[in-house]
Amino acid sequence: MTNLTFTPDMIDLLRTFKSAQLLSYECVETYNCIYGNLRINTSQGAIELTNLERTTPFFDDEEELSCFECTSVAPATPFKPLINDSAVTHPICEKIVGIDLIRDYVTVNDGEYELLFDQAVVFHTETKTVMFSRHVWFSEDIMVSDNNDYDTLFPIEEVIDTLSNEGEYKVRVSRTIEVL
Repeated sequence: MTNLTFTPDMIDLLRTFKSAQLLSYECVETYNCIYGNLRINTSQGAIELTNLERTTPFFDDEEELSCFECTSVAPATPFKPLINDSAVTHPICEKIVGIDLIRDYVTVNDGEYELLFDQAVVFHTETKTVMFSRHVWFSEDIMVSDNNDYDTLFPIEEVIDTLSNEGEYKVRVSRTIEVL
């Protein structure tokens, strides 16, 4: 199975921010997308969220596949976007009441290939929802939404179409939400 999900340590890191104040996120946004990385600032520390490619087994070969990762960063260090441009800080200043992961489990040709992707991280505050999501396996873009309707951004039918190789492969997708 190709597993492109947050590691247990990354999930534990995200969990530590439940009940913290979600102060802001910083990024460089171009055409409503963020390339590669952003920073999430909380009252208990900061996280850098990345969506970058890495060489991964994919079908019968290796491919450059993008995946989410997160690391703790010192809040005092300046945010360094991957694009050489000025970052913008988006204030939120609300208590985090929940964090969810949206995950796709994909089987190809009745289990011949199995893929597992974390597709979105959703922060719920007292009055807002902020979703950081990704799209197809080769895109390093991150989208930010004020809702958790990932199915509208990347419907399961589109996942199937993208991975079916123009109908050559039989693809099934199961999308779940994991509450942290």
